[in-house]
Amino acid sequence: MRGFALLLRLRARMGRRWLRAESFSIFVMAPLVVGGASLIFEPFIADAARGLREGALPWIATNAAGLAGAVAVAVIVARLSGTIRDAYAVREADFALDSLPIGPMALAHDLLARRVAKALPVAVAIVIAAALAAGEGSGRVAAAGSLAIPALLAAVGVGIAESGAAMLLVHARLVRPVKLAAVAVLAAGAAFAVGSFVWALAPAVVAGGYAVTIHAFSSWRMTDRDAARYALARARRSSTAVERLAGRMLGPRIGAQVLRDIRLVRRGFSSAVYASIGLAVVLPGAAAWCAERFDLTTVGRSRAAGAATAGASFALAALTHALVAYERPRVWIDLVSGVSRQEIPRARLWTARLLAAPAFPFGVLTAVAAGAPIDLMSIGTLVWVTWATASLTGVLCYELKERPAAGLLLSAVLAGGVSLIIVVNDPSEIMWYFGLFAYVYGMFHLEARAADKVAWAD
Repeated sequence: MRGFALLLRLRARMGRRWLRAESFSIFVMAPLVVGGASLIFEPFIADAARGLREGALPWIATNAAGLAGAVAVAVIVARLSGTIRDAYAVREADFALDSLPIGPMALAHDLLARRVAKALPVAVAIVIAAALAAGEGSGRVAAAGSLAIPALLAAVGVGIAESGAAMLLVHARLVRPVKLAAVAVLAAGAAFAVGSFVWALAPAVVAGGYAVTIHAFSSWRMTDRDAARYALARARRSSTAVERLAGRMLGPRIGAQVLRDIRLVRRGFSSAVYASIGLAVVLPGAAAWCAERFDLTTVGRSRAAGAATAGASFALAALTHALVAYERPRVWIDLVSGVSRQEIPRARLWTARLLAAPAFPFGVLTAVAAGAPIDLMSIGTLVWVTWATASLTGVLCYELKERPAAGLLLSAVLAGGVSLIIVVNDPSEIMWYFGLFAYVYGMFHLEARAADKVAWAD
């Protein structure tokens, strides 16, 4: 127990350091993202919950327990890679603990505590969904409070069950894609088939996961470490297909550069990543809320959805400016991809377009939530706004690379202005065609100018 207490002190200290380092993301950006997403999805969740209460889909109410079990299986499988990394100490920082005089029982309970802590967002998601499903009024607080304890117990159960499942799957060599998919389908099907008995079997599953974890740390964990590394390596090989596809579509050098930039963004190379994602979620949510709050007309609702799409697209594509600022003192990052100086602007352009792609579904959801008409013209407008805003933002990332803030302001004015011309005008108006012309004319000259602005050293 002393070893486990020392590990808990270590994890608590690491947690405090992480909390200080990520305080802006946790206490500022996370509430903004969750609030924006809640504004977008609240009408859909509330309507679905109301329909279920009124018996619109009786089979869901009848099979609710089975569906919950199948969802739990899906969550465990989705988190399998992270569980394997934690269980077998693949990371160097965790691997060092195995060299210390700490018993396997302490290490096993340390794993369980970490997996339970990492499952707490599942409980938070359940509570938020319950509050949104309750509809407007004071019933939201009551609904969230009534599910707080069950959601916490569910997170604890998921953390323990996934630990035992990961170690059992690795030991049985069932982590290959086909075998794992078959096991997942069978487990989800069994959970759905037992129906309401899921609630009775859940404690037994959790107890089994605990027993397997304890036994694995005592018996086969060390001998299965190579199998765990191999399983994680096979999971990473799936990215080679994406690399080949990017190489065929964009060229081998540009494709490698674009994928490298996407990986940097995915790993959170800067706090700008979280700020961009937060704005991309909050702006559509705010547009949907304003449409209802101020009772906008049908035209106003469509324009609000288009403007929110343009804003979300700019927020995401603006990460290219952060990438340029990040890489200027690290020239070797660009050199290792093999891309030439003339190809850099095109690579950044496609990076901006790929980063801004989620703005389109956000715009569609905003239009639906705001009650704007959804037809071929409106869909085409949202596609155009996403593409044009991202393209102009990406092509301007080198324009004022010495002053990133000024470059962002310039991009916002040009990209936002050209996109909003299309949003606020109809094809029957001359300004609509001026927006198309401005985009084509601007891209024609700015792409050549961007090539001249690229410099390997400053």
